[in-house]
Amino acid sequence: MEDARYQDKHGKVLTSPDMTVTEWFQFWQAELLQGLSPNTKRNYRDRFELNIKPIIDDMRPVDVKPMHCKIVLNRMEAKYAGSTIRQAYIAMGSMFKSAKMNQMIDSHPMDGVRYTKPVRAVDDIHYLTVEEQEKFLDAARSSHNFYQYALILETGLRTGEMIGLTWDAIDRKKRTLTVNKTLEFRHNQKDWRAGPPKTVSSYRTIPLTTRAYDILKAVYATRAIERGMPPKTLQKLLGHASIKTAMDRYVHVTDESLVAGVRQFEQGQQTITPSEQGERNGNSKNPDSAA
Repeated sequence: MEDARYQDKHGKVLTSPDMTVTEWFQFWQAELLQGLSPNTKRNYRDRFELNIKPIIDDMRPVDVKPMHCKIVLNRMEAKYAGSTIRQAYIAMGSMFKSAKMNQMIDSHPMDGVRYTKPVRAVDDIHYLTVEEQEKFLDAARSSHNFYQYALILETGLRTGEMIGLTWDAIDRKKRTLTVNKTLEFRHNQKDWRAGPPKTVSSYRTIPLTTRAYDILKAVYATRAIERGMPPKTLQKLLGHASIKTAMDRYVHVTDESLVAGVRQFEQGQQTITPSEQGERNGNSKNPDSAA
């Protein structure tokens, strides 16, 4: 209490040897972490809350031993990928390194602690040759994700950057695409979150190839048709001489559009009263003409 009063009076940040690991982590995140991207800080926080805190939550940093840190990593083995375990390893290591540097602890509790699950190395990644890329795209044409695959291959976008794209990122006059956000699936919340790109250098503007520009134009046209734009209007916007060209190229009948079409038909049918239907049938010379 006296420490708190002194801190309030003098505006100075104080730490105590009796702080718990959770209290130190919160202090470290709020006051000492600088120069890291929001995504990295969020990853540290997720790893702490989900994996580190359940093991050493109310312990004092000075009481944490290598065995406790090893238990954290061991309990992640069955459920998590090597890259996620590595995140927890780095988060713990950085947190306790800062504690030692600030004389909260005399020794680092992760000295000698290692994780065993392998992280996929960069040289394990297979890069497609031009021939392999064309084969892949040919095979992907029957997939509803074809445009996404093709755009990634044309631009080098990360998956999160691609699915986070919005139309304001596209400059149609300059034919450029600006990466200024990314979308990530947060497994603990079971939802998607938009955030800044992974690093400062990830903010960039990419000149679009003709193929990439045509892909984006095709996606725009498909969404426009799905949302009810008259085909003739689409033809004019895209500059096609033939309406058949626009419809054949951009209209793809999906399960969703089939259901929507039936619902639209159903609603139209419901506006006709039984008496009106009878009058229509009565005025028809051919009893089969209503079909």
